[in-house]
This record gives sequence, C-alpha cells and structure tokens, in this order.
Amino acid sequence: MLKVRIAFSGFWDNFKPESNFVLDSLRRITTPELVDPRAADVLFYSKHGQEHRRFTGTKVFITSENLRPPWKSADFCIGPDFLSDPRFLRIPFFAMLALDDRERPLVVSSPTPWNERTFCFFLYSHAGPPERSELFELLSKYGKVTSAGRYLNNTQIDDLE
Repeated sequence: MLKVRIAFSGFWDNFKPESNFVLDSLRRITTPELVDPRAADVLFYSKHGQEHRRFTGTKVFITSENLRPPWKSADFCIGPDFLSDPRFLRIPFFAMLALDDRERPLVVSSPTPWNERTFCFFLYSHAGPPERSELFELLSKYGKVTSAGRYLNNTQIDDLE
C-alpha cells in the first residue's frame, strides 16, 4: 500500500494528530505516516497560527467554522459549506464530531426520568415575528414552557441573555 507522509498544523489545543478522523479516513486507502511538517508530503492545517505558510507541499485546510476556503493558500479544503468545487469536501461539524466519537468509549449516565424533566425552554429577548408567540402558545398547550428571556418571561430568573 502507498505510504504518504502527513503533518498537522494550526489546530485547536486538544487536537490529537495521532488520533483523528482525517488519519482514520486515510488509513482506509493508504498508509499514512505522521511526520514533522518539514518532512511531510501533505499538510492538514486549520485556522490557528501561520506555520502552514512555510510549507511547500500539498495543503489541505480543515475547518468546522463559518469560514470560506482560503484558496490562495490551500490546494484542497474540508468544511461545512455547500460548495460546488472538486477541491472541496463538505463535512459538517456534527459529522466531524461523530467521526471522532467512534474512538471514544460510550458513556451512558442514568437520565432523569421523563416525568421529572422540564418540557421546553424558550429564550427570546423581544417579540419578533408573530410566529414566535404562536409557537409559545402552542407549546404551552402541551406542557409547561419555561421562558427565561425578556420576552414572555415566566420565571424568577432575571434574563439569561
């Protein structure tokens, strides 16, 4: 199987270069080798830092944020947008989390029984469109709606906004 030397740069603090959805996905089609960026064939980078600017190989920008692809500095991009470009792969944030969650053990805590849970939380600071109050009224017919914002406040909470 073809080996490819890859590196990561500019990711968030708890990002794990040795265990993430990119590496897991690459393992399905090639043998990725995690190396220093100076020795990499492909650099996967994100929005934190500028180290990627010194890299001279193939660059793939990855974001889960509402950012447009930086085509002047990236060869390919992965993100949540709907773009019709063969250099772009759409992976929304929830999918990135789901791909990463496969590596974490499932922890199930004992939930609050359904009959002890609050039904709905409504948080608005102003009336807005008429559908907002209509929704509140319809939901209130089903169960108690806790409204903690300035609009339709029915709690002792002085506005959570």
